[in-house]
Amino acid sequence: MILMGSFHGYKLRRYALAAACAVMASLLLGLPVSAGEGDRTYRYRVTSRGETHYALGSFRHDVRTIFADLRGLSLGGSLRFQIVASGEDLRIVLASPEEIGRSAGVCDESYSCRVGNEILINDENWRNTTPQFGGSVEVYRKYLLRHEMAHWLGMDHAECPGGGPAPLMMQQSKGTGSCHPNGIPLDHERQQLARLQSGRVLRNIPSAMPGPRMAVTVAGDGYWLISPIGETWSFGQAQAQGKIEQHYSIDTGVIGFAADPDGSGVLASAFGGELYALSSGNRDIDEERGSASGIRLNAPVVGVRPDLDGTGYWQVASDGAVFSWDAAFHGSAANYQLRAPVMGMAAHPSGQGYWLVAADGGIFTFGDIPFYGSAANFPLRAPVVGIAAHPSGQGYWLVAADGGIFTFGDIPFYGSAANFQLRAPVVGIAAHPSGDGYWLNGEDGGVFTFGSIPFFGSAAE
Repeated sequence: MILMGSFHGYKLRRYALAAACAVMASLLLGLPVSAGEGDRTYRYRVTSRGETHYALGSFRHDVRTIFADLRGLSLGGSLRFQIVASGEDLRIVLASPEEIGRSAGVCDESYSCRVGNEILINDENWRNTTPQFGGSVEVYRKYLLRHEMAHWLGMDHAECPGGGPAPLMMQQSKGTGSCHPNGIPLDHERQQLARLQSGRVLRNIPSAMPGPRMAVTVAGDGYWLISPIGETWSFGQAQAQGKIEQHYSIDTGVIGFAADPDGSGVLASAFGGELYALSSGNRDIDEERGSASGIRLNAPVVGVRPDLDGTGYWQVASDGAVFSWDAAFHGSAANYQLRAPVMGMAAHPSGQGYWLVAADGGIFTFGDIPFYGSAANFPLRAPVVGIAAHPSGQGYWLVAADGGIFTFGDIPFYGSAANFQLRAPVVGIAAHPSGDGYWLNGEDGGVFTFGSIPFFGSAAE
């Protein structure tokens, strides 16, 4: 069975942060206490103008997805972009080339353009790129929207520095020279944007991690996928849970996803620290436990894991900070000199500790649980993007973006996707509750099954 939907259509509870919990967590972790919805939020509306051929609904979806990627203009979470139906700060307009050419007499109909508080996106180029670009449509769309948005935020054009990824502010629609096409702001561009916005760049922004996240049912008879903008897909016996009561806007992209151990719901964590619960029946996952959304984060949140006794949960940030909500705090790596961003966490089934994994394969162990080894000294071909613990607690698997699997402890290796011709990078791993296998999920919604466990389906087109 495949069910499709969105977190906007189910009974969601956005976790409120209790002030006392925020102070306690911040003191424990050495973090500054500052409640709020982020440093700055910009509201935008998506519309169209003229005769366009790309569906407006698809364009709106694309825009939201690009803004939900923490590698973009969010600076890791200090800038937020919220879609609205009215009361916007700017409009993002899918426009025909003819309409662009008529706009204020300053725009070339061959390209896109920013005029005042309107960003005019060329419909033809959005569908096909430009002849000079030389990259994929997917990369071009990320580049184009972020480039024009960055103009609106105050940034000017840049030139190719002589090689490597092209600066976001280079006019890549006219060619990239000796640089290669790129839709992600470079580090110095993030710093420039932060200065222009009187803001800050959060630390340890991962270079990988977009795409759907996976959560497995308690029985192992199905799983869910959730996109960065809150769309959900249910496979097998994973049921859409909750009642339609109200709608929520996900201001920062969803990047963590996990099932409640008692089977009553799932948790979704956004990189701004927001936590959303989707629950079934009349039971709501307790709203009073809190979330990291009210803390002035030093780095984006990259994962959420429930305590396996069902009493609470942890959130983890890419700088190694761990936030505990009605779950035992066993320590964090927030003050470590990390060589690479933390990408996720796995809880020991005893509840006595957890492991954090970094993009370089490093493992950090907290609590009264074993350390089984790490891939920190392995010659990795791609960054490590996830970790899954064996249900016995006797080991864990790491997965890299190229589908490689690294097995540690006294547990089986069931195979990897390292030699597959992947259409998109792998972004996560989830273990079957029996320990008899694991699933990998890709940025494109693809699912790969290893071991003697079922394949229930995927969201790949």
